[in-house]
Amino acid sequence: MVRTTHFLITNPFHSHKASRSPVFLQAEGFIYIGASLLAVSFAGKQGLHFYRSVMNKTAFNSGPMIVGRFYKGCFESPMTRKEASLILGVREMAEEPKVMEAYKKIMFMNHPDNGGSTFLATKINEAKELLLSGADKK
Repeated sequence: MVRTTHFLITNPFHSHKASRSPVFLQAEGFIYIGASLLAVSFAGKQGLHFYRSVMNKTAFNSGPMIVGRFYKGCFESPMTRKEASLILGVREMAEEPKVMEAYKKIMFMNHPDNGGSTFLATKINEAKELLLSGADKK
């Protein structure tokens, strides 16, 4: 007689429910319900935000910072503090360390030595100088 041994490989997360306690089964159900409610509420919030932007006709004809996090506009001839703050991604009245941190981060990505545009590097430098100089303050 040949003796064979069968090995049962089970996933500890999906083992037989008969071996689990009833309290664990209740907790598992609440976890699934909670995760489902979280997903539905997040999707509903994003859907409501998109619906409002469609109804306001601002979803696809992007003004500044409507869809996405980047300023989509042309450069103004004399740069204003608002435009400079949008370029660097800081507030108009930001402190010098915040301006310098944002400047270094953006300039590292757009520096001409790293393949960036000279025009954009000039505008980034102009924005930094304007915000640090305090010129055109209101």
